[in-house]
Amino acid sequence: MECMKQMPLRNSRSLKYPGEKRRSYRRSRSRYSEVAYSAIGAVMMVVAAIIYKNYITKCRIEGRQLLVFYTLIIGSWLILWFTSVLKDRNRINLITGTILPLLIHSTYRFSGTYTSVKICMIAGIVLSTVISVVMGLIIAGDEGSIYAKKSVLFIVFMYVFRITCCVILFGVCIFGRILVSKTWSAIIDNENNYVKSVEIEGIPDYENSLAANIQTVSHLDPKGGWDELSVEEKMEILKTAKRIECRYLGMTDSMPSLELAYLSENVLGEYYNEEDTVVLSYDYVNNNAGGYDVLNVLCHEIYHRYQHRLVDLYRTLKNDDEMSMYADLDLFYRSSIYEKEFSDYCSGTGGSEVSYYLYSRQAVEEDANAYALESVKQFYDAIQGYFDEIN
Repeated sequence: MECMKQMPLRNSRSLKYPGEKRRSYRRSRSRYSEVAYSAIGAVMMVVAAIIYKNYITKCRIEGRQLLVFYTLIIGSWLILWFTSVLKDRNRINLITGTILPLLIHSTYRFSGTYTSVKICMIAGIVLSTVISVVMGLIIAGDEGSIYAKKSVLFIVFMYVFRITCCVILFGVCIFGRILVSKTWSAIIDNENNYVKSVEIEGIPDYENSLAANIQTVSHLDPKGGWDELSVEEKMEILKTAKRIECRYLGMTDSMPSLELAYLSENVLGEYYNEEDTVVLSYDYVNNNAGGYDVLNVLCHEIYHRYQHRLVDLYRTLKNDDEMSMYADLDLFYRSSIYEKEFSDYCSGTGGSEVSYYLYSRQAVEEDANAYALESVKQFYDAIQGYFDEIN
């Protein structure tokens, strides 16, 4: 009897049904439970947001921008979490889910200043979408059922999109940072000449007085439409306020240059004595602060210029053999303190409460703060009087 050789039957383990490899692949990608994945992702996002806000970003985040920051970070994180928590819980998605919201915020801030960054950001998102769709269609093509194809397409799309977006937006952020470094001073006013005018109605140098420019500076007030002004229009008002302050302080030989620039975190303004330049935070003026708040910073920095001139006068007297006795007059006592503090100035940028306390307790800062508050009050009273007259 002929022996029939029986071929081994294909059992269920050896069967390869369409889509089985994909389903196994999808299951192997979830390395964490849903609870663990959610908890780890939330902790990573909170820590990353704190580090980013306090130590990485150079943009000032406060007021409305703080609301935008938290909304953008929380919203984008929730979207990324929702699209991965059910079927794709792995380390890559944890990392991209943490980094991508911060990259989105960073490019969003750059795009508000640079059109080229906005174009690159939009192009990058479109390119990431195209790449993700193509790869998703290729990988999902071998699936059997429509449901399996859609499931694989969605998982691959989100996975590839997150990675490509992170890479592209990181490059866009570098591009934005380069633009900032090349255009540190966003808007510059180099008008240094101070032109004296004649006395009118008993007011010396009338054309440079607050009374003569009240209509222009009235735009500092919310009723004057400060929030609706462009940054260039705000700059024109600040130039007028600069001229008024120089007149008031008697610095009528010249005026400092005025710049709006990208300053370090928590720095609203600076005065550079050697360059004779007042620098205000572009981000603060353009996005966050009211007109009177910006005026306060401007007056504060212009008073630093006045303090340096007092120190120059004090040193001139002190170093003159015939005039040195006058340097000991009580009139110059404050100037002697200014001289010591400017030679060993505490900027308060250390980030600690101690460094800020030492900064704020310096006589140069206390006097500049007091002067700025009084100046803003004078502007405010004059502007309100102007509105009362025209209404």
